[in-house]
Amino acid sequence: MADESDSPLPFDIAALGHSLRKQAPGSAERDAYLEKLRKLVKKGEYQIDSEALAKKLIEEAEGYPESDHCADDEAK
Repeated sequence: MADESDSPLPFDIAALGHSLRKQAPGSAERDAYLEKLRKLVKKGEYQIDSEALAKKLIEEAEGYPESDHCADDEAK
């Protein structure tokens, strides 16, 4: 039987760590990315992918239970 420590991980830990550091508040990469976005928005050149946004909103909403206040509003 193989040792569990020898089994491959489903992801690359080094790549994950690098990705997290890039996304960390105050990182140079994140700051540069946000500055690029600010400039595009200011010039009116930032285009939102409405289809991707809608899909993400639906995915996020599916993860939340319905709130109780919606049922209360319908009863009124």
